[in-house]
Amino acid sequence: MKTLLPIAAAATLLCACTDGTAPSSGTETNTASPSTGPSALQCEAGNNLLANAEFATNVAGAAPPWMSSQHAGEKSFELTLANGTAKIEKIATQPWFTLSQGLQATPLRGQTLEYSAELKLDLNEEGVNHGFKVGGGLMMTLRGDPDPVMGGDRLLASEKFEHEPHMGTWDWTPVTLRFTVPENATSVRLGFAQYANGSMEIRKPALYRCSAVDQD
Repeated sequence: MKTLLPIAAAATLLCACTDGTAPSSGTETNTASPSTGPSALQCEAGNNLLANAEFATNVAGAAPPWMSSQHAGEKSFELTLANGTAKIEKIATQPWFTLSQGLQATPLRGQTLEYSAELKLDLNEEGVNHGFKVGGGLMMTLRGDPDPVMGGDRLLASEKFEHEPHMGTWDWTPVTLRFTVPENATSVRLGFAQYANGSMEIRKPALYRCSAVDQD
């Protein structure tokens, strides 16, 4: 599900997707390789802007600053954090689950960022009847431009698993999203969303700054 609002400073989104087509059902395991992003941009390595990329847990079993949320109703998803991975598994009827963390937008304004992770999918839509896009993968939300009348920050841009694969059964596959933070952004939230039956495993989440490369 992708939302871009008609605001002058809205984010420019570039999704660097993987090759291959994910099956909508079945048990065959697929593999895919990531495509490269725009050749004029180079993203830093070794300076991950995300916190706790290893999903390390505290004594309470939580992994701050990662926060989980699901659609209201009975507990419908199980989250397991172990050995540097997060696993989301649907166990009941509610339609969606997210795992995300927020970042300060001010130092990132005007910058192009690359958000990536490796996913292992076993997702299907059998019996799914909600009105949302079905699948799982990367999610991003940008807010800002406070409303002078109503108060609060407006939604500038959002994206949910606009990459391939996002359904079917796939072994570990890198997926990537590039976007530019608007100058009027006040918050950035990145994470993972599952809107399908089955399970999704996540490892090596990363967020890097990108810069132009001299083509001469």
